Amino acid sequence: MTEKIVGLDNPELNHETNDIWDRIAGPWDEDFGPDGNQHNAYITDPVTDRLLDLKQGETVLDIACGAGRYARRMAEYGANGVGVDQSAEFLNLAGHRHFAPHDNKLGLSRRHPGYGTQRSKSS
Repeated sequence: MTEKIVGLDNPELNHETNDIWDRIAGPWDEDFGPDGNQHNAYITDPVTDRLLDLKQGETVLDIACGAGRYARRMAEYGANGVGVDQSAEFLNLAGHRHFAPHDNKLGLSRRHPGYGTQRSKSS
């Protein structure tokens, strides 16, 4: 018997999931803000920083980047953050953030299974 991974080969479910994330992107981003929340500040950010041990000029892929908070954080360390997300709305929010001089280091793209790659509107 072959095991089937639900969702990867289900365009209808993929569209539904994309629509949900696009719908909640704005409220989600308002709740977390550009710098995240206390959980990010005290737990995930310090651990992530230690695990990645980023160096100037490294390129890091942030999968499911949302509004690009971690990608921007990585850019602050001098790394080139590349954010990928299924939600065009999250990528638009990420693209509208202006954290000079790091903005030019953020690459944002959206991948729909079976539909090709789309750049965010701000790219």
